[in-house]
Amino acid sequence: MHDQRTKFIISHLNLSQFKLRTSSKKENKTFLLIIEDILTLLDKPFDDLSSSKKDLFKNIILSIRPKTSFEKTKNFVQENNFFMPEVLEEIFDEKISLIINMTNKEFKFLKKIQQINSPKLDILENDVDAKEMLWKKLKPFYQNGS
Repeated sequence: MHDQRTKFIISHLNLSQFKLRTSSKKENKTFLLIIEDILTLLDKPFDDLSSSKKDLFKNIILSIRPKTSFEKTKNFVQENNFFMPEVLEEIFDEKISLIINMTNKEFKFLKKIQQINSPKLDILENDVDAKEMLWKKLKPFYQNGS
């Protein structure tokens, strides 16, 4: 409701290319989630995802680490494409073996770790071909835990 009023007022003031501050701040954040030895990069916090997207995300992780427990996870928030040294240090203290990037942003890490670029969960949720392409990329990282 607030957005509608703001847009209405701005349109009558003949202002163009106006962006709400809250939306521009949100776009610049990346949410990092560490599950066991996998670092995932998301464009939304895991807790803000719909239940179907959470299930899809968990199934992606379980497809390569079937015995994964989601109880011990670590969350980080990154404000831009450049990671602060203390964040990187804490992330890589976790012995990360795989990075799954589910954002449209590109990240380069100094430490050589396998990185897979995936479509966003919004796309994966409705696109069978995108899921199949992701599975082909993830298949070499499958560990059955035995």
